[in-house]
Amino acid sequence: MINTSLLRSIIKECGYNSNTLAEEILVSPDTISNLLTGKHTPSYYVQTSIYCCLNLTGDEFINIFFSHNPFK
Repeated sequence: MINTSLLRSIIKECGYNSNTLAEEILVSPDTISNLLTGKHTPSYYVQTSIYCCLNLTGDEFINIFFSHNPFK
């Protein structure tokens, strides 16, 4: 499960919207839209591209893409 609200807030904080982020990481706007609406889980490429583009910390990355931790 992806923490879409945290991802949305960081995207906005970094000055992007879904279209500009998609353009920056070389994916279609539909890919970002589907990610933000929870329709699909992002590929490794999309995850790492978002991580680099938004300059996420390790904690932010984990909280966004691995928010459901069954071991907690």
